Amino acid sequence: MSKNKKNKIKGTSSNDLIIGTDESDHIDAKGGDDIIFALGGDDHIKAGSGNDFIDGGSGDDDINAGKGDNVIYGGTGDDKIKAGSGDDFIDGGDGDDDINAG
Repeated sequence: MSKNKKNKIKGTSSNDLIIGTDESDHIDAKGGDDIIFALGGDDHIKAGSGNDFIDGGSGDDDINAGKGDNVIYGGTGDDKIKAGSGDDFIDGGDGDDDINAG
């Protein structure tokens, strides 16, 4: 049995533009007002504090937007989306999504 290894992508405490891969990624954006495009794969996205834009892309993603006023698009797939405190816009996209608006 092969194990699906995730690519690890880390941001900084500043404002970052993070672009994932078409494979499964583990994205930790840290702080700052970040723009995240996860692309394909079953991604795990942790946005952290800040006002973030998150696009999960295709795949079954696990998105934790954290604190701040966030814009979150789940994309296609069965996504788990958790927004923290703040004024958030959430669009789960196609699929059977589990959304916790905080």
